[in-house]
Amino acid sequence: IATELWKYNMIPEDSDLPQEPDILINAYSTNDMHVQTVLQAMAQNLTLEDAVHNMQEDFIRTVLQPPSSCKEREPPLLLFLDDYLGNEQKDVRETLSVNTVGSRLSTYYGL
Repeated sequence: IATELWKYNMIPEDSDLPQEPDILINAYSTNDMHVQTVLQAMAQNLTLEDAVHNMQEDFIRTVLQPPSSCKEREPPLLLFLDDYLGNEQKDVRETLSVNTVGSRLSTYYGL
């Protein structure tokens, strides 16, 4: 959802949020990882780690590439916040792939 919100500039104009923020925080919490995420990865014949990697990298690339309407503007400072502690899944270690992917992509993209 975050990728589409950013890509299509879907921040409501009447909100208190800036239309072109200087800092963007991608927060991933316990409620974001649920059985549906695991089932979607399996349906795509991907490991959970690969599916999360694809989602997160798509978001990073979207944010770091400014839309053509504002090429002179620097992309925002992109931060990742991961407070994932586990949930109803029995494979907590596998679901910690969000942290692994976040660390790997942050290092690669210099975030």
